[in-house]
Order: sequence, then C-alpha cells, then structure tokens
Amino acid sequence: MGSKKVVISVVCLILVLGISSCLADSDDIEDCGSETGEIVKIELAGCQGEDRCPLKRGTNASMMATFKSNTNSKTLKTVVIGKVGLIKSKFNLPNPNACELGVTCPINSGDTYTYTVSLFVKKNYPRVTVDIELHLKDENDKDVICALIPAKIVA
Repeated sequence: MGSKKVVISVVCLILVLGISSCLADSDDIEDCGSETGEIVKIELAGCQGEDRCPLKRGTNASMMATFKSNTNSKTLKTVVIGKVGLIKSKFNLPNPNACELGVTCPINSGDTYTYTVSLFVKKNYPRVTVDIELHLKDENDKDVICALIPAKIVA
C-alpha cells in the first residue's frame, strides 16, 4: 500500500473512532451531500476555533456526530473517505456498523441520533493535512448524513 494511502487510512480511522469534548467550528465542517437526514452538530476534541481539527500524535482523537434522520432504516453504515492533496481514498473500517457505535437501530424518520467513535493517534503517524468525508448510509445506500471535516495530524 502506498504511503499516501496509509496516511489517508490512518487519519480516517482516527476520526471515525472517538468521544468528543469540544465543538468544532460549524463554519469549518460542511455538509457534503446529506440526502435522507440532517447534521445537527459535529463535535471533535480540540477543534474549537481551529480552521483544521488538529489530531495530536500520542493522544486519543475523538468525535461525536449528532444527526436527525428523515428516513426509516433498519441499518446504518459508516463510510469514510480521506483526501490528501488530489488523492481520494475510501477507508475500510474494522467495524462500519454505526448501529454498534452509539446509534440505536432501526433508525426512524424524525428522530435524532448520536454516533460516537475513538482511537489513539500513534506517535509515528506523519504530519499531514487531510479532508475527511464522514458518511452515514441508510439501508438503501443513501447518505443520511455526509460531513466534510478539515483535519491535520500534529506533533
């Protein structure tokens, strides 16, 4: 696997596995195509007031996504895509089942849910700037939410 793909995979995994503590600046996190739901808020540890969420090596990265569903779905799947420069890559998560990561399934139209995930940022991860797309997909493979999160790995 090429080094850029490894970097993208590492950063994606970091963002998809967490518990949050600070609200990210809502101007920096964009909706990238939510189809059957709405982003209520995205919380990322240490992002308050930052243009890019810093993911500090040697610490736990954390995230919580609160969203409203506008559809009924028996399942909810996580898809993460990372972009470093012009390279865009899907990350294969160890557990893409959002129903096992804080969301009670089935999801119902009109209800609000919170998705939480966390992971240790290894000290040997390279310092890199990355844009992360977090997709939560319903049983018909439509984006309940899609959030574009600007991030960077820092020392």
